[in-house]
Amino acid sequence: MSSEKKKSIEKNPTSYSFESIYSEDKDNAYSIFLLHAQDFLEGFGANSISVDLNKLATFIKSLEKKSFPANGGYSKSSPFKKAAFFYVRLHECNPFSETINCNGKEVNGVSEFDHSMASLIGFSFVQRCLLGATVLKNDGNNEIIKEPIAVSDHYLKDLIEASRGITMEKHFRTYSLLFESLCYIKNSNISYKDKEVKIEEKYEWEKSERMYPGLGVFY
Repeated sequence: MSSEKKKSIEKNPTSYSFESIYSEDKDNAYSIFLLHAQDFLEGFGANSISVDLNKLATFIKSLEKKSFPANGGYSKSSPFKKAAFFYVRLHECNPFSETINCNGKEVNGVSEFDHSMASLIGFSFVQRCLLGATVLKNDGNNEIIKEPIAVSDHYLKDLIEASRGITMEKHFRTYSLLFESLCYIKNSNISYKDKEVKIEEKYEWEKSERMYPGLGVFY
């Protein structure tokens, strides 16, 4: 990547966004992803790694708005669905030919998985893009995600293991819910508070209060 291209991306505050990575300008999206991966490796204290550029190009090309799997398409999708599409698709393509290590040493609970780089870089990119993204609430108002999602070291290791072999067909909505839940933890302004669904063992309520009377689920 040329130094001019790198400076251009770094100066643009919207470079690291879902709009940029899903852009029709695939060359720019390609550069944005590579620059983020470089930033991540430096921040993680990891050595440089090999990347299959053909697989990376295939991954970037696959991030097309017209093929977005959610109801209503890309334009009506939440940032959580955009995050899930990106994260799961990266694992399907997995352009990284090495696992992560720091100063030549393996990272316990991470390096044994051949998709560890996809999980770590994918999660960190999602984290970066969700911050500042807009959520359309059910009352018609827009809310900004002001706090980044965050997980513990133990959680991240479990996430890497859980991300083994994930596919769009089976896991897209699961990871959308995951990223949405993580955002709710840090951003009370976007969480839904007007209705709660609870599972109860008692069956004392009036039938009109139950959402699914046979299961004792109510709201």
